[in-house]
Amino acid sequence: MELLYYAYVSDDEREEGKKYQNIYLEGMLKDEVSGIFNFALEGLFRLWNNDFHFSYSLACEKEKEKFKNEHNIVMVFFNECIEVQGSDSKSKIKSSELFVSFERLCKENHYNRPPYSISRIKFFLLLEQIIYSENLDIVKKKRKDSYYYVGIKLKDEI
Repeated sequence: MELLYYAYVSDDEREEGKKYQNIYLEGMLKDEVSGIFNFALEGLFRLWNNDFHFSYSLACEKEKEKFKNEHNIVMVFFNECIEVQGSDSKSKIKSSELFVSFERLCKENHYNRPPYSISRIKFFLLLEQIIYSENLDIVKKKRKDSYYYVGIKLKDEI
């Protein structure tokens, strides 16, 4: 959802569903300046009493996790391109093929530029972190000179 605020116009010219700037906001804030100051002062005292550590907030932690997951391109790749079969299945994919698929997704979605560009090492570290944190039945095995992930396959192979 895009947040656009339009310049204030008379009530007769306003369109339904658009948000307009409040031209009286500065005056309203001036009327509330003592309350705003008291609120900030209470926050400062709370911060002081906590040795300048912010109070823990479960809601903030959940939002922070949500933000990190939404901006984790490896998580996006995992959710959109990989199907978990379980380590008992015969599904497996070579790590190099997995990374090539990841690079393709990045290129197609313009994630191949900073801050989204990820090295091969970081990709596999983040992938391992996803597998561990989600407690998925995926095993990394080494055969000959290559690593394979057993229990997953790319969705476009279905």
